[in-house]
Amino acid sequence: MVFASPIFLFLFLPITLLGYYLIHPKFRNFWLFLMSFIFYAWGGLSYALILLFSTLMNYLFGILIDKSKEKYKKSCRCRSRICNLPLQLVNGSHTEGESATKINYMGFIHCYSHSLW
Repeated sequence: MVFASPIFLFLFLPITLLGYYLIHPKFRNFWLFLMSFIFYAWGGLSYALILLFSTLMNYLFGILIDKSKEKYKKSCRCRSRICNLPLQLVNGSHTEGESATKINYMGFIHCYSHSLW
């Protein structure tokens, strides 16, 4: 699915926005995560599984960093970066089609988010 395609503009985006504003605010982040997963799965299930694994891994690292003592936070962040490195290599190995663009964009987001730490 491409952002400029009719199916995205007239079906996926309206459903996503409508769902976001109709559901309880407590569940909005989960709704957006679910719709993101569907968006990536549209390009191929393998990409969606990478997204799911990456999200879960980074969520758990976020909890670990938050709960650790100040002197261990830097070590936890480094471990998080090291664990994300193989995903970057997988993301860079795809070179064909629309899905490759999405997965490489996802890889860029991971690199950028880690540079903010």
